[in-house]
Amino acid sequence: RKHVDEDDALRLPERPGEQRGPHRDRLVGVDRARRLLAEERADLRVDERHAGLPADEEHLVDVPRLETLREEHVPADLERAVDIAVGAKFATSGQDCLAANRIYVERPVYEAFCYAFAKRVAELKVGPGLAPDSVIGPLMHDRAVAKVEAQVQDAMARGARCLTGGGRHPAGRLFFAPTVLADVPDDAVIMHEETFGPVAALTPFDREDEVVARANATEYGLVAYLVTRDAGRILRISKALDYGMVAVNRVKITGAPIPFGGVKQSGLGREGSRHGMEAFTELKYVCLDAA
Repeated sequence: RKHVDEDDALRLPERPGEQRGPHRDRLVGVDRARRLLAEERADLRVDERHAGLPADEEHLVDVPRLETLREEHVPADLERAVDIAVGAKFATSGQDCLAANRIYVERPVYEAFCYAFAKRVAELKVGPGLAPDSVIGPLMHDRAVAKVEAQVQDAMARGARCLTGGGRHPAGRLFFAPTVLADVPDDAVIMHEETFGPVAALTPFDREDEVVARANATEYGLVAYLVTRDAGRILRISKALDYGMVAVNRVKITGAPIPFGGVKQSGLGREGSRHGMEAFTELKYVCLDAA
């Protein structure tokens, strides 16, 4: 057995030399374990050292058991939600005008989503863009790396948790490790400025009207992504979101038939579809007296 703190337990993949696979025996601290298992009645031993108790009281929580409990509590389509979120955030290494900048997750599935999402992101291969197995490539220039780094540091200074990544990647000076931040507060810089890099900001929400208001509290409005099985919620939220485009239960929404464009500071007019032709036409008004 190896003792690691709760942050290290989520920093995947494992450090060089550590065993990989679903049966590795790793440990987490008491606070995180209690949050994850609040509704469970399992006979678990918890590491009380992170709660300020004497260090010689050896009470430990088994991560494989936590993974089993997560499977019991998570909706069957959580994996699909993770797929959509990873695609929406990390395509083109996050350097995409359509990249999701803020990810709001309903509180009952928040911790399970954070775990599954961070695990998936940690497995993204970083390397040169021409390498066939690379998923995350270099950023545009040094200023882009510095901006991403500053946003991560700002969020963590305001109380966010770094679940994976968090810094520059050894692949080169323009590479930044795929990063997942949880519990990011609304006043963090990353929640107001476009990141344009491989950093995902996660935060929970409790009510539908609350999350719509928080999502709309930005000067930008190009695209929003909505993942839900509730047909009524799809109609309500799609209408309420102040964005030019809304992708529901999918990532890709572009193409020639699509009226691509945003609202607010994300632009005027549309590109593509018959609406995209309007900018290339002139409107003529004819008033005819038929008498």
